[in-house]
Amino acid sequence: MSHQPSFLRRYVYPRFPGLERWARRVKAKADSAKPEREYAEFGLDTFLIEQLTPEVTKGQIYVEVGGNHPINMSNTYRLYRHGMRGYIIEPNATLVELHRMIRPGDSAVQCGCGAEAGIVEFVHLPDHENSYIRSAGQQIPPDARIEVLPIVKVDEILKNNTQPIFFMSVDTEGYDIEVLRGATETLKRTTYLCVEMSSDGAVADEEALKELLSGGFEVEKTFGNNRVYRRRMTSS
Repeated sequence: MSHQPSFLRRYVYPRFPGLERWARRVKAKADSAKPEREYAEFGLDTFLIEQLTPEVTKGQIYVEVGGNHPINMSNTYRLYRHGMRGYIIEPNATLVELHRMIRPGDSAVQCGCGAEAGIVEFVHLPDHENSYIRSAGQQIPPDARIEVLPIVKVDEILKNNTQPIFFMSVDTEGYDIEVLRGATETLKRTTYLCVEMSSDGAVADEEALKELLSGGFEVEKTFGNNRVYRRRMTSS
């Protein structure tokens, strides 16, 4: 979700990056000690908690591509607090470090994800929630920082883990289709899938998404800018 970065993010932290790191760690640690609440937007995590059973909690995992902050607006932190564990994939090294501190039971991976392995330019913005992978020829905002990062297929990251996936969340600022093209095997064992929509209620490429999910998923519910799909139940 787009929003204006705070005064600290825009003017102070770029000059004193160590201060930003310290402030984030202190605040995240304090937030993790508070009573459980809704963390995801529009009640998405409450919906997920309602679907949990003890068998699912202990026997299945989640995968969050574009993990961002480990607590704030996280689609998976409440699952973590209920005992589930999973994979967090996030290009921002500072946020990955934060995940490892707050959620040590998860596997936090610093990289981008796409349809094929490669190298990309990742555009860091002061409002890190809106940072993105740069497309060819795309203009770079004057307050952005560029980092060259590897792209890895989700299927490759999870190839040695064969557990069922209760929930997969993809929030990559317009790169979701490319991520899903590299996750075809992962999707086969996923029950719930969440993709981000734009403000007009569409994903980056509706036709491509329909093709990727055809025969396997149907729309379950919409939570603000998040559309959740559920794998179709097959009759025995």
